[in-house]
Amino acid sequence: MVVKTFMDMDQDSEEEKELYLNLALHLASDFFLKHPDKDDIFMFITRQLKGLEDTKSAQFNRYFYLLETSVSDLSEHVFDLILELYNIDSHLLLSVLPQLEFKLKEKGDVVICEFNDIHVPIRLECVKFASHCLMNHPDLAKDLTEFLKVRSHDPEEAIRHDVIVSIVTAAKKDLALVNDALLNFVKERTLDKRWRVRKEAMMGLASIYRKYSLQGEGGREVSKQISWIKDKLLHIYYQNSIDDRLLVERIFAQYMVPHNLETTERMKCLYYLYATLDPNALKALNEMWKCQNTLRHNVKDLLDLVKQPKSEASSKAVFAKVMVITRNLPDPGKAQDFVKKLAQVLEDDERIRDQLETLVSPTCSCKQAEVCVRDITKKIGSPKQPSNPFLEMVKFLLERIAPVHIDTESISHCLMNHPDLAKDLTEFLKVRSHDPEEAIRHDVIVSIVTAAKKDLALVNDALLNFVKERTLDKRWRVRKEAMMGLASIYRKYSLQGEGGREVSKQISWIKDKLLHIYYQNSIDDRLLVERIFAQYMVPHNLETTERMKCLYYLYATLDPNALKALNEMWKCQNTLRHNVKDLLDLVKQPKSEASSKAVFFAKNPGKAQDFVKKLAQVLEDDERIRDQLETLVSPTCSCQTGGSLCGEVL
Repeated sequence: MVVKTFMDMDQDSEEEKELYLNLALHLASDFFLKHPDKDDIFMFITRQLKGLEDTKSAQFNRYFYLLETSVSDLSEHVFDLILELYNIDSHLLLSVLPQLEFKLKEKGDVVICEFNDIHVPIRLECVKFASHCLMNHPDLAKDLTEFLKVRSHDPEEAIRHDVIVSIVTAAKKDLALVNDALLNFVKERTLDKRWRVRKEAMMGLASIYRKYSLQGEGGREVSKQISWIKDKLLHIYYQNSIDDRLLVERIFAQYMVPHNLETTERMKCLYYLYATLDPNALKALNEMWKCQNTLRHNVKDLLDLVKQPKSEASSKAVFAKVMVITRNLPDPGKAQDFVKKLAQVLEDDERIRDQLETLVSPTCSCKQAEVCVRDITKKIGSPKQPSNPFLEMVKFLLERIAPVHIDTESISHCLMNHPDLAKDLTEFLKVRSHDPEEAIRHDVIVSIVTAAKKDLALVNDALLNFVKERTLDKRWRVRKEAMMGLASIYRKYSLQGEGGREVSKQISWIKDKLLHIYYQNSIDDRLLVERIFAQYMVPHNLETTERMKCLYYLYATLDPNALKALNEMWKCQNTLRHNVKDLLDLVKQPKSEASSKAVFFAKNPGKAQDFVKKLAQVLEDDERIRDQLETLVSPTCSCQTGGSLCGEVL
């Protein structure tokens, strides 16, 4: 009855097609597949299929057409049906399957031709079906490539978008399923005129890169095949669109160097990337960090402004800063209201303000940044609001300004625990030691010095040279860190002798370099050299014999310029000693207009003037301090007496 019904159905009747589908589904139900007499049932059906070997017969065409109309609905059962038919009569099924295959290929050719159909919905369905064809029919790849090439330039945005989806879906299953031409279509669409298409292409390439390069699926050869992706994605940072630039930043933080990796893995990933980027991509990455740093400074400025007492001038300044920050966010029109709201939140909520200040601080670590971002978003967000555009904007802003990749701890950790990374790390730190951001240059120094103090063998000469160069940095905080870092290395390995004679010889240049700095015009540099000399090079608290040994050795091994600087330092100290003695003589004189003028000109100019003026007053009023200071500046004062007197005066 079932078979006869199938055979008698009219192919042109929609009503009978529907009946056929219901019958087919009924046949594929558990009632038949699990029936105790299923073998007899299907044996009967297979006998009725005799004659289907001939693909030109009307009977074959009728069955195939009916099968074709309901294949999607039967798809979950079709394999069970074929298996049952094979178990009952394999010879019959084997004679029929080649004909079915031929017919299906014939139909497949027709489907491929539909890629160029005039109707948009048909082209769209064909493009969506492409990933299935790529994954299950690799023999069609060549034909599909030609059709997808045309469709990747289709005037319809949705079709261009789905071309990307189909190619990326197949590539993520197995990169071998897509050829270079198909990947190139995705690459081209990163420059599409429509943002939705560009975004899909960028995210698609990012996901392929993460799977096959970052996670290493497929091996080294596969990773090499798609190595161009990282460069291409960073090149997009040169686009004028803020959306493109912001997406590149997000891709970098989530797909190229995921911020949630463990410190070692994150830094390995970063160093490898940095060492293998092409020049333009490297330039783009540095530009990205520069832009993020500028935004960080703008947020810091906003924090400083909202803490000021309210006035018309401060309100104008806040508004101006809000506008600057808004230009660095997607959809600036809407973002403006959100940044205004954030400024108000910062005024009202001290806790959020403190956390944001920590986040934009030069000393904020990656771990601290994660905590701050989580706490701020948690406090601003509300569980009662499933959709919160203000919170999304704040998250976006925090993502851009949070230092989630590089900090002192991460660099030091890799230097101390992964010497195999030394080469890549050296190249990376070479650039970072010249970073426009003061905090990064400072952290490079701290990282290198921390590793060197653990074991000098962990840092090569090039790394030490980066610290040496920063002693001439334009910012005092960086210069000071570099000078103090070199001083502590010198004391440990040369003065205290840790590491032996060879190690001491390796860093013998440090003493000369530090004394050369005495020629700098900055009084801060000169005074720090004096302090370093007295505490790190020839420590004043050593026993007399050790101190003199240390001084004689130093004096005998300095280069001519360093020796000249040391003599200049002693000369300046002696001149100051005489000036203090003159001040003491003046304050002991009876007060008069002339003596007051003399005291004034004996003082140092600038900020120190008030302090020296106060000292002069103390010397006038306190005879004991005056006597101790007179002893201290006396030519006959011994080192031991001088040291104890300093403590007493203080």
